[in-house]
Amino acid sequence: MDIVITLPRPLIDKILSGEKTVEIRKNKPKKFNPELDYVFVIEKGTKLAVAWFKISWFEFGSASLVNFLYGEKIGVPEKWLKDYVKNDSSKDVWVWHILKGGLFCSPVCLTALGLKCSPQSYAYHKIIF
Repeated sequence: MDIVITLPRPLIDKILSGEKTVEIRKNKPKKFNPELDYVFVIEKGTKLAVAWFKISWFEFGSASLVNFLYGEKIGVPEKWLKDYVKNDSSKDVWVWHILKGGLFCSPVCLTALGLKCSPQSYAYHKIIF
């Protein structure tokens, strides 16, 4: 099942340029199949899905280890990661390895995805175009 996440525009651009190759989340989607499903990205502050990406695999580890292994590939400052785990570097996070991504030819509004608001973490949705 596809999922929908919200990201700020600078992170979307880093994914599209290949600079950001991992996404850090506190959870791993249970209903997600990396071979079949997509991650659709809503630009933060808008109600528009503007991009998509594929996940190659998931990995689990402490925030400090993840930061050590993937540092720049995360695409955010170390302080952001520390704030995300509330300064507990032993806290475990999921690493979503980004395979490839792209922009939609034209943005898709949330209501067309069956959503009323941008998801806080992520939302499941089967998107048919």
